[in-house]
Amino acid sequence: MNGQSKILIVGFGSFGKLLAEILQHDHEVLVWNRSNKKTEIEAIGCTPVNISTGISECSTIFYAVPISKFEETLQQHVPLLEKSGQKLVIDVLSVKVHAKKVFEELLPKNCRALLTHPVFGPQSVRAKGLEGHTMMMDRFTANEEEFILWKHFWRYIGLDVIEISADEHDRLAANSQGVAFFLSRVLEEFDFKQTSVDTHWAKQLYEITENLNKDNWELFVDMQNFNPYTKDMRKKLDQSLHKIDSKLEKK
Repeated sequence: MNGQSKILIVGFGSFGKLLAEILQHDHEVLVWNRSNKKTEIEAIGCTPVNISTGISECSTIFYAVPISKFEETLQQHVPLLEKSGQKLVIDVLSVKVHAKKVFEELLPKNCRALLTHPVFGPQSVRAKGLEGHTMMMDRFTANEEEFILWKHFWRYIGLDVIEISADEHDRLAANSQGVAFFLSRVLEEFDFKQTSVDTHWAKQLYEITENLNKDNWELFVDMQNFNPYTKDMRKKLDQSLHKIDSKLEKK
């Protein structure tokens, strides 16, 4: 990759910071965040900028903001994007149908969009590195050259790349990631705790639940509310619980 290319990251939460750390080895990374995180941004070798400067200087822009803030944030940036020439805009939201819809409604004609979902988080990467983690990609309106460039980059840093549509991603995610995060919150509400008689698998379940619940509540709520398939997933889980309960009652 061209180490001199400038990239803007919008958002410097836990994942925005991880993304900046990943990209700054091969790119000049500028970062804009709604609140002042100048010291933290500079500490990892990136440059804090105001949004006008970032959009005007960078041909590639990553949006790493909360799902529920994405539409509002992009709407605020549209006037700047319209005046800034050709841009590739990439989102890293955990739900893709929503990101696609927002881009379709708001993105100026001079901008192209690439939909991605890094299927990993800061905790897992810092514990085991990037190797073997997955990056989902939907080319959407990006041109072929841009799509191939980023696909090769993700593979270059050790990620497995899967190419699927936004709709297919959300359908699959609701019944995997969505289930896992939902059940971890249910167990937290249940007050699931370690005991002196835990089996190996009970201990494993506790550790998984504890790790999943380290993600903030806002992310959990957004993943459940903005994925069009999670409501049906929760209904199916509820039906499954009642079926198991009914089977037990019959014994």
